[in-house]
Amino acid sequence: MSRYLNHLLILLKHTFVMFILSSQFVNYHDIWNHYVWLKWLYTM
Repeated sequence: MSRYLNHLLILLKHTFVMFILSSQFVNYHDIWNHYVWLKWLYTM
């Protein structure tokens, strides 16, 4: 069960990353903040 939840969490992370990368609302000065935040997200 926990293994399933782990896979689901990874899938959600990747989906969110793709959403951020494809979002047209991301300003160039926010890219660094997103990078730091996503890096923190992947280390969880």
